[in-house]
Order: sequence, then C-alpha cells, then structure tokens
Amino acid sequence: MNNEQSYTEMMKATSKNKQAATDTFMLELYVDMILQEALLKAQKEKLLQKIDDALDHRDHTLFSTYCQELIQLNKKFGA
Repeated sequence: MNNEQSYTEMMKATSKNKQAATDTFMLELYVDMILQEALLKAQKEKLLQKIDDALDHRDHTLFSTYCQELIQLNKKFGA
C-alpha cells in the first residue's frame, strides 16, 4: 500500500504547521514583552534609587542628570 497523501490531507498538515508556527511566534512575543517589562522596571527602580540618593546628598547636578535619564527611559518605553 502506498503512503501517498491526498491533497486534502496535505492541506490539513500544512494548515497545522502554519498554526504551530503562529503559536510559537506569539509565545515568543509574549515572553519578549515580559522580559522587556522586567528590564524597564529594574532600570526605573535603579534610577529612582539614584535620584533618592542624590536628594539625600543634596547633589543638584546628579539629581538633574538622573531625572533626565528617567525622562528618556519613560519616552523610550512609552511610559
């Protein structure tokens, strides 16, 4: 008996492969979004801590520098 597939069977297999590829892409996209959000939060927390330290030491120059970095970070990530 031949192992030849009918056209319908081949189309079903192709459709399943396309769906699997789409699912994989979406999963990778979600993972990337979660990682980017975690990195953003970590960077923000570091900058906020630096801003607090600059305020504690009454260092206007560092305070301004860190505030500008925070503003740029927020612009970059649309926050």
